[in-house]
Amino acid sequence: MSLCTNVYRRGSRYYFRKRIPSDLRHLFPTDIYKVSLGTPNHLEARERGAKLAAILVNFFQGLRMSNDNKNMPLRPLKDEQTRKILKSLTEQAKTDFDKLSWKQKAHRLEPVVMFSMQALKAEYQQEELEKNKFDIAVKDELIKHKNQEVIEQIQQSSIPEQQRDDNNGIENRFQHFMNEREGEIDSGYFDLHKVVYRYFTELFGVKNVRDYTYEDALAFKKTVVLIPKYPNNWMAYFGTTDLVKVLELNKKIKKPTVSKNTYNKKYLAIINTFFNWCEDRKFVTQSIFRNMNYTAKPHEKNKSKKMKRQPFNIQELNTIFNSPDFTSLPRDFLYFGPLVLLFSGMRFSELAQLRIKDIVEHNGYKHFDLTGTDKVLKTDTSYRYIPLHEELIKVGFLDFVEEQKKRKKDKSSKIFDVNFNTARNSYDSRRLTRFLEKFKENGQLRKTVVVHSFRHSYRNGLVSSGVDSESIAMAMGHSFKDVESGEDYNDGEIKKVQSEKVLGLKYEGLDISHLYI
Repeated sequence: MSLCTNVYRRGSRYYFRKRIPSDLRHLFPTDIYKVSLGTPNHLEARERGAKLAAILVNFFQGLRMSNDNKNMPLRPLKDEQTRKILKSLTEQAKTDFDKLSWKQKAHRLEPVVMFSMQALKAEYQQEELEKNKFDIAVKDELIKHKNQEVIEQIQQSSIPEQQRDDNNGIENRFQHFMNEREGEIDSGYFDLHKVVYRYFTELFGVKNVRDYTYEDALAFKKTVVLIPKYPNNWMAYFGTTDLVKVLELNKKIKKPTVSKNTYNKKYLAIINTFFNWCEDRKFVTQSIFRNMNYTAKPHEKNKSKKMKRQPFNIQELNTIFNSPDFTSLPRDFLYFGPLVLLFSGMRFSELAQLRIKDIVEHNGYKHFDLTGTDKVLKTDTSYRYIPLHEELIKVGFLDFVEEQKKRKKDKSSKIFDVNFNTARNSYDSRRLTRFLEKFKENGQLRKTVVVHSFRHSYRNGLVSSGVDSESIAMAMGHSFKDVESGEDYNDGEIKKVQSEKVLGLKYEGLDISHLYI
């Protein structure tokens, strides 16, 4: 589906960019306006992009009208002014205008633009007045004293703000750094910047960025891998959120800590980028975090490889589904959840968002419909149809869905009652995780199998069943490129022949016939 001309995707998020008109470019510190649209959904991104494009047309027209006033021409906007105004307009596209007609939108936008212009003019008048007063005072001072001390003071006052030590504190510099990055990175990674800043300043204090040393950087590297994960849970685990106290308490409690790989890819990436930013602007002589990454040793690489999430083997699957702990479960989430994951290859977040209306006819077969705009999925290719396997019908899954339909009386209701964990920003899989932990404690499951292992098992099962790579990609929501041309000719919808191949999935040696109804 085509997007708005100005909308593009980077990673899992969509962004909007537009060139500043040439006749207004002298007013802006940049030639291109770009901002995150705050969504991974291409339909929502297209709508927001179209709205934002219309809003900017009105905004630029308002600037032209104000700039035509010869008595009070507009001066070039500062970075902070530009950021605030354009951010305000972006928010209009995301929220305020959703239920208005285009004429109403234009009408609502006009006072915002006029207010911005009035504010800029008022600021301009005030700055001009203060500048004139300052110039007169300086001239009087020079005439009265005419000494080198006054001249040096004036020269000192003319030094750019970023070069003065009283503005070179890490708090001030990091705020400027964050202002520049806002809109360029997704919200989760943006929040992680704040966490890294908090850890660094709690450990080494708030001071001039030039005063931090190589020893501080080395100590930060060694300390981060001792910090427990999930800081939102620290109060529950340790009774405090103070970093130093948490580090001390975790020596006894031994909660999982930040890995070296996470330090390299996230913590070091953020703090080193900040100090490189300072170096580029002459705030520091050189970044203290150069070459501060961890290099995995051969035995650590092998250990990491062994600890990666692995698929279930047939023996483990038979153990789970033949266990009295499973067969005695009520026929709800814990019962049908693992079966749906195993025979559909869904991610847990996709399972959690399944609705009653998502069971549809497609290509002559029952399918799970994950194409709805009511879902927030990992990538564009995640929005797909998945063939509903015959084994799920035999164990009574469709009967369960009908029961949910009668009980909830709303097709838009979710099939499974799974909560969204706001602290972890993900759907809560802990019930299913705890169920699998019972088998691990008895030595019946390997430690490397987790909830996501059902998805890995599904892929392996399709491969073993002779399903081709493109059909597997369509069912699992992966991108697929033609091997010879390297082009992606996929139109995003699974074909009948592909559905039939996927429905041919068989797990050799798996017996769940005792679950049939």
